[in-house]
Amino acid sequence: MHVFKRPLDPVYMEAKISDLTRQNRFKDQEIARLRQALNDQKFDAERLPKLRKEFGNTVEGLKGLIEATTQTALSIENRGLIEEIHALAEGKRNLQIVIADLDTELANAKKERLNANESLRQMQESVFRGQDQPEWGTDTNEAIANELETLFKDARMWCKNNCTRRLPEFSGNPEELPAEWKNVIRPDPTILKHERVPLLILHALLMDFIYRQIFARPFFFIPWRRINDEDEKADSESGDIPQKYQCQLYLENLLEEILQGNPEGGHAWRSQLLRLLDPRLRGEKNERPQLKVTKTRSQAAHQDAAQHLMGSFVKEYAAHLTCKPSNEALAAKELEIIFQTAVRMAHKLWLRRSSLEIQTLDDLPHHFTFDHEVLNDNPTALDGHLIRLVVHPAVLVRGKSDGSEYNDARMLKPAVVWMG
Repeated sequence: MHVFKRPLDPVYMEAKISDLTRQNRFKDQEIARLRQALNDQKFDAERLPKLRKEFGNTVEGLKGLIEATTQTALSIENRGLIEEIHALAEGKRNLQIVIADLDTELANAKKERLNANESLRQMQESVFRGQDQPEWGTDTNEAIANELETLFKDARMWCKNNCTRRLPEFSGNPEELPAEWKNVIRPDPTILKHERVPLLILHALLMDFIYRQIFARPFFFIPWRRINDEDEKADSESGDIPQKYQCQLYLENLLEEILQGNPEGGHAWRSQLLRLLDPRLRGEKNERPQLKVTKTRSQAAHQDAAQHLMGSFVKEYAAHLTCKPSNEALAAKELEIIFQTAVRMAHKLWLRRSSLEIQTLDDLPHHFTFDHEVLNDNPTALDGHLIRLVVHPAVLVRGKSDGSEYNDARMLKPAVVWMG
């Protein structure tokens, strides 16, 4: 094949040479750049261990700085906590001192309150004594017990002087005994034959009657108390209950209802009512005449009550056990004194805010116990024996003169019992 060659063009050749020259210059620059990069890499490779060492030192220094900073911060925080603990301990000591002072003040306050209450109680008793009649006096329990013992002995002496020596024929059958006898005796054919039984039964009936009808009833005299001078003492029937007893029963039931809800208030009302019916007479010119009238009517009612109750006892309780005395007037007078004494003592005790409690045969234990608080002192050898007869009921008092502590009972006179 024949190839035709283009003739060399000077312009073309010059442009071609210029282009080649430019390309060579670019390659030279690239080679120089590559050589510089290679030199730089060689420099970095030589400096790297030094840089690593410097970096390590820097890191270690930084760690030490961090540790030092941390220790410093912890030390500062610990000092703050320690100071706070000390402050709390000091506050605790101060608080304990304050609490101790408050406890002392509280104890002193309680002591002062007790002293104040005692002073108030003594003041009240002083006021009561200042306002009371002589028969209103706040006798000690010991003095009252002595009076009750004297009444018991006087009653026994009267019974001894006026008692029959034999029991009536019906006594051989316990079922035929009068109902009032069963208030004091647990009948047994064997003991009824004992020679001491007539006197014991009469004495027991007398004490039981006095305590049931007088001492156990604060308004015992009301049926015989007149409201005006035109009142008649004759019994007027109203149903099955004499009219003169209706007021007494109403007052007793009313008092019982009040006591169930308010013992303090009930006893205060009862005491105040009885005192109003037995007012203190000062003897002053401006004293109201009605006070004397009221007092006189109450005193007359007490006398009438004693007379009427004595008659009821002789006719209904003692008829089968008394003999005809050699001196009937003297026997009647001695028994009248016994009833008048009982009326006076019962009224005097009920004027107080304290309350009486009478425990008879049904209230006492069936068998004797030496250390029982309401039985009289007898040898322990009698423990366990059946109580056959209650000669004298147990007499207890509840509450204080200031109208408090009605749950606490104090013995005035223990029961006197007979085991056969």
